[in-house]
Amino acid sequence: MAGLTVAPDQRGRGLGAALTAGMTRALLSRHDTVALGVYPDNVGAVRLYRRLGFTGTLSRTSIRLGPER
Repeated sequence: MAGLTVAPDQRGRGLGAALTAGMTRALLSRHDTVALGVYPDNVGAVRLYRRLGFTGTLSRTSIRLGPER
């Protein structure tokens, strides 16, 4: 899964958990494994994904691209 976000003013209402759980169920009905990526400094997302049963099994390195400042 990629690109799931909840607007800052809507956080803390269970929307991210509901979206992630629903998407996970739908994907698991068609695939044996579901994976997602999260930046380690996004502690709220990491906490949510662990609560939903995801585990950190594969470490990846990535960079964020954006406009030069």
